[in-house]
Amino acid sequence: MPQEAVLDLVRKEVEDFLAMDVGSDEGLEILENQVRCLTRKIGESLLQHKLDVWVGKNRGGYMGQEIQTPEGVAQFERYESRRLQSYFGRLELSRAYYWRRGGLSRSRYAPLDQKLGLDERMATPALRRGLIMLGVELPFGRAERMLKELTGVEVSAKTISEATEDEGARIREQEAARAREAWIVFDGPSCHQAGKAHVGGGGDMKKWEGVEGPPVLYIQMDGGRVNTEEGWREPKIGVFFRGTDIVEVSKDRREILRKEYIGTMEGIEEFMKRIWETGHRWGAHKARNLIMLGDGAEGFQKRMAELFPEAIQILDWYHAVEHLWEVGRSLVGPERAAKWVKPYSDLLRAGKVGKVLERLRRLHPRRREAAKKVAELIGYYENNRERMKYDEFERLGYFIGSGSVESGVKNVVNMRMKGCGMIWGVDRADRMLHARATYLSQEQPGLEQLAA
Repeated sequence: MPQEAVLDLVRKEVEDFLAMDVGSDEGLEILENQVRCLTRKIGESLLQHKLDVWVGKNRGGYMGQEIQTPEGVAQFERYESRRLQSYFGRLELSRAYYWRRGGLSRSRYAPLDQKLGLDERMATPALRRGLIMLGVELPFGRAERMLKELTGVEVSAKTISEATEDEGARIREQEAARAREAWIVFDGPSCHQAGKAHVGGGGDMKKWEGVEGPPVLYIQMDGGRVNTEEGWREPKIGVFFRGTDIVEVSKDRREILRKEYIGTMEGIEEFMKRIWETGHRWGAHKARNLIMLGDGAEGFQKRMAELFPEAIQILDWYHAVEHLWEVGRSLVGPERAAKWVKPYSDLLRAGKVGKVLERLRRLHPRRREAAKKVAELIGYYENNRERMKYDEFERLGYFIGSGSVESGVKNVVNMRMKGCGMIWGVDRADRMLHARATYLSQEQPGLEQLAA
């Protein structure tokens, strides 16, 4: 449509709107929604016009009778139209269409689709990003209603689900490729060797040479639980942040301003490869002080010691106290648990794990369940005793734990994936974890952000 025709259309829409009578009983909500509807109509016309101009400047995507694609040579077939869904309404896109013939199969290719950032679905890149952001934050049915209320756009819950999980699969594939590349670079591997540029399996160290090592880098790992079609499975979460990213909000509360999450449903070996690659992007191989915050799980601790032997391991304070609360509730009940926990947590904070263990061993609960929890807590503290020198760690200025607000499992997993009645396919859960971890990350050194 020529520019003058677009201007005439917009002018007519505005004139018709202004000519509408305003009823005396119409409230502000009705008036505002009428204006929203108008702006969507006008926006649809303007966006379609701009798209048509852009397509014309790019010759409709025609690049000759034959072009080279990643799958091989493709031949021009025809110009074909497709519909797109934008924030403003439906768009039409006509572009050159190519076919690649190979044996009995044929594959389609439209150069302009790639250049415009389109996938096989209808959503424009901007709308797709919005769908993903809603999908990782809300159950898909609620996301559908929220989108309609806020923007007027009607998209099904299924479409939001597909966009979100497609993005998670894309992120997962990219993470896996980066992890494979990083894993072969160093013989060992360990960040101590990496810092000395000890090259092993033929990889290229140059990719990480320009990364600056922070004075203090924290890596936190945790495991959770997700209900899947194959039973309860453990999602694994990693969090990366620098010492300079921690700010004191109040006397007893600190927050992490910038961090990166990684998450997967895969086994510990694949998870550790992602930890390894992400650590290099954050400068773990050059960090002056590398701190590992963990939940005390033996598998995590063992693998981290292998990858980062020079790191200081700390049992996350939140986990140390959380187990203490479980015992307190079992022994004296929920109402009196706080009073029971306080002297024990004070001793732990002072680094007096030995005294806590002495007191716990003097307990002889009559109920079998309570006795079992006390025994488990004693074993837990014994196994992590060297990681619980909280007085020493705090004297050195180290962050001893994120607390429930910054819990990786709570933020990445529980708040989205443990709703009432939710049962996930394992692959769908894995894709959601990858998408949500990326969405919640305030910083990803060396990477583009979600759906960029």
